[in-house]
Amino acid sequence: MQDEKCHTIVVTNQGGSYNSLDHTRHQFCLAHVTRNLQQMSEYIGGGLTSHMGKRLDLLCHAVFRIQHRYEQGKIIDIDWRRRIFHLKKNLSA
Repeated sequence: MQDEKCHTIVVTNQGGSYNSLDHTRHQFCLAHVTRNLQQMSEYIGGGLTSHMGKRLDLLCHAVFRIQHRYEQGKIIDIDWRRRIFHLKKNLSA
């Protein structure tokens, strides 16, 4: 598949063979990212690597939790948008 002919978002693991995909149409699988962040949070050296891994892992789990609640009809669209907005804000803080 040639990158320029792809008109959809391609979700992949973080394998190097996908590096040629157009970054505007390429998304990493969140489950793979979350697993990597969990490993980062358990980094034996601790310090900033472990701290950032823990923080990012918590944020990823919050995204999953909010998305599942939305899909189950437990929260409405406006609440979903507000919560995701706050998570994005926390990510950049």
